[in-house]
Amino acid sequence: MTERLERIPRCCSHHDSWQVLAEHLCRDFPTVSNDRILRNILDVQTVTERFDLDAREALEVGELIIRYRLLLSTGAIPDVARTDPQTHHMGGASEAEEDESALTQ
Repeated sequence: MTERLERIPRCCSHHDSWQVLAEHLCRDFPTVSNDRILRNILDVQTVTERFDLDAREALEVGELIIRYRLLLSTGAIPDVARTDPQTHHMGGASEAEEDESALTQ
């Protein structure tokens, strides 16, 4: 069974600046502190700079990342990655060795 993925809602087709995006995020997420929104923006600006995105791309990608984070943190969407946590074994050690190692720590 395949679930249909929903698009992350956006308030408008694009933003002219990080400041305009911040204003829209504050309006759209009134329960989230302005400081938290600002921290998200600063964090995402750093990431988009590392990927050398132009200003328009950076704002588009940044908006989606921040909205997704805020939707998760406010409970507006479920964190499906955590609803069925599984142990992932990295190569090298067997499951028994990893289980034993976890018990001795």
